[in-house]
Amino acid sequence: MTTVFETLGYDTYPKGAAVMRQWTIKLNISGTMKTVTPDIVLIRAQDRIICLVCEDKREDQPKDPQAQVIAEAIAAFQCNNEQRLESGLKKLKQWTVPCITIKGTEPALYMVPVTKELNVAVMQGQYPNHVTRVKSCIMPWNEPKSRLGRTDMTHVAFRREALRMLVCFKNLVRMQAKIINEKAAKNNIDDEP
Repeated sequence: MTTVFETLGYDTYPKGAAVMRQWTIKLNISGTMKTVTPDIVLIRAQDRIICLVCEDKREDQPKDPQAQVIAEAIAAFQCNNEQRLESGLKKLKQWTVPCITIKGTEPALYMVPVTKELNVAVMQGQYPNHVTRVKSCIMPWNEPKSRLGRTDMTHVAFRREALRMLVCFKNLVRMQAKIINEKAAKNNIDDEP
């Protein structure tokens, strides 16, 4: 799978980005340190996570890949803020984490907004005061009567549409990478320690 993302240029911006497999990330949940391991993570220098590229779920696995990738997005937010502090930068108040899940061969795209409030609620094992709305793009081939016919990579129309959507999503990934890379993202800096 890594080859597809490298071929599509996910690792070309920002400079120094790399596609990593099985990248372990710490997650503070209910006061306990756990780890999550997305199958593929796009990182840049200083180990800052840019995108959780995919949580590979196979058809025979009953887990909900959306719930899993949201937990991984929160872990990425925690990790990036820890890295920012170690680099002498202030923590971010919020970051929308671009994520891709793949169930079988069907990708779904997500933009997971992680805020300071959500992060604190997760760390304390509480419900946040505000609803978090995850934006998703569930490809049309996930619908029962898909206009594309078969829903796997052996079907040319499916493959073409999947690659087109992944290329478009790369631009959203790049926009979010700028947010975590900016030293002067003044309106998104958390002044509290």
